[in-house]
Amino acid sequence: MKRYPPECVHAEMDRLLSFINDETALDPFVKAAAALLRFVIIHPFEDGNGRISRAITDYLIRLNSGDAFHAFNISTGILKDRNSYYKQIQAASKDNPDMDVSNWVVWFLTMVSECIVQSRETLKKVLSTTAFMKSLDPNEFNSRQMSVLYRLADGSFFGKLTTEKWMKMTTCSKTVAFRDIQYLVRKGFLIPSDESGRNRGYYFNPKVVDRDE
Repeated sequence: MKRYPPECVHAEMDRLLSFINDETALDPFVKAAAALLRFVIIHPFEDGNGRISRAITDYLIRLNSGDAFHAFNISTGILKDRNSYYKQIQAASKDNPDMDVSNWVVWFLTMVSECIVQSRETLKKVLSTTAFMKSLDPNEFNSRQMSVLYRLADGSFFGKLTTEKWMKMTTCSKTVAFRDIQYLVRKGFLIPSDESGRNRGYYFNPKVVDRDE
């Protein structure tokens, strides 16, 4: 990757700050893409340049895009596809004699778009889970059931729920775990698996969340 010699860093950073503070009309996402690339190329510090560049990018988007875009984080999108990020930086900085950053901007905008979509899906799930938990009558469920239902609803529990797993999650006896589970089965929150005996497990019924939306 292209690097500026130490004696040029201050001048290049001044230029970058002038660009960042310039209020001339420019799409905030394009401006953020350009600022990120420029900072990484200048590489003013021994360590932490990537983190700082992403913080600058988040700042520019939040500053110019309004509250609607506060829910997503640039680092999430970049770190999700780190190899592609480094390839794009390399192509835009070193293997680019004409300094054409179009491909970099397109990659950046695509990444941001994916971040926004993912953020909205996450927010939707959080709101759905919150609404579901609020809909539960605490007089009908004990604390163990409420705790496990939350984990099932927000997707943090994977796989088949068994009596043994319930015992570990709630630190209760096997008899209590079985009774807790059967109550949720009768209420329609859990669906028994097709296995029988010791292999039997239970799955969360997603319809109980959907009906509260």
